[in-house]
Amino acid sequence: MHHDPISAEGHVGPLGKGRSQAEALPLQAQGDGRCDPPDAAPPSPENRLPGRAVAGTARRVTSAMTTESSVIVDERRGLCYDACMSGIAIITGSVTARSKTAGLAARIAARLERDGFRVTTVHVRDLPAEDVLFGRVDSPAVAQAARVVAEADGVVIATPVYKASYTGALKAFLDLLPQFGLAGKAVLPLATGGTIAHVLAIDYGLRPVLQSLGARHVLAGLFLLDKALRLGEDGLLEIDDELGSKLEEVVAPFVDSVLRAGLALPPREAAA
Repeated sequence: MHHDPISAEGHVGPLGKGRSQAEALPLQAQGDGRCDPPDAAPPSPENRLPGRAVAGTARRVTSAMTTESSVIVDERRGLCYDACMSGIAIITGSVTARSKTAGLAARIAARLERDGFRVTTVHVRDLPAEDVLFGRVDSPAVAQAARVVAEADGVVIATPVYKASYTGALKAFLDLLPQFGLAGKAVLPLATGGTIAHVLAIDYGLRPVLQSLGARHVLAGLFLLDKALRLGEDGLLEIDDELGSKLEEVVAPFVDSVLRAGLALPPREAAA
């Protein structure tokens, strides 16, 4: 059965289909840390560009997480950056259709979507093998996958570790990206493996490649032992509370880094 390589909501699905993005409302930080839509009308469409800060009415600096959205507010500038306007690309380097790495990617996708991010997953294994191996960047499937990465505000890399390194499939895909294909992006590397001896595969193998692609911020990643991961019959990844907490400890700074990138521009440029 053929699977298309790119899907929304962390699942393999028909190419180009997925959950439509809900209209993103500007959020106002309340005294109790919640974020609710303000009474004022939302900014005009031309002022709501993906990956940019928009005018807000927040009263204090805060980072508020809700089940609907995430928001970071800069009181000095009076700017508000809404996660609903941000896109995240997840790239999986697993070569098997049913894998713990793919389950991990789906779990991360669900976590980010709860914060309001638009998540698109690129499964390298589902790209045409010859196009990837022979560097055919003009292949429609490869070009679309590269475009997903280019348009994302943040990127999550999930890969198993084979022979003390990340997969050749992942490396072949990263080689197809432009020289600075990760410029301006926050990147979160995640790896799974069978032995603790591979724990340095992220820092000594994957991190230098991500940095060479111009990533703005390569966050501290996480190596997860295979024996600590359980793949249910439904394909969903099951992990214990302790590992779940460790995973959140690396995901939360990634979310923060993606959102804060939207506050890096002066107000006039942010609304341009």
